[in-house]
Amino acid sequence: MRRHVAEIPGRGKTKFQRHTYEETIYVLAGRGATTLWYDGMKKHTFEWQEGSLFALPLNCWYQRFNGQADQPIRYVGVTKLPVHLFHVLSQ
Repeated sequence: MRRHVAEIPGRGKTKFQRHTYEETIYVLAGRGATTLWYDGMKKHTFEWQEGSLFALPLNCWYQRFNGQADQPIRYVGVTKLPVHLFHVLSQ
């Protein structure tokens, strides 16, 4: 498993992303929203705040948005991406 802490600045957003592995998010500070979709399907948006815990479906597109102008969002992401994959690819 791999863990990371990330931050989205006030009124910021992430780039469109998708993963072939599971990711669970725990929100440490702030509030915002995530929009997710699959190719050819309608987009769905849900809101979250400090203390929220959620997981994204495999291989869906998603983008996160900070709903606050003056405060960053901080969250921890935990994935099932094998850590040894980076070692193998870098050799």
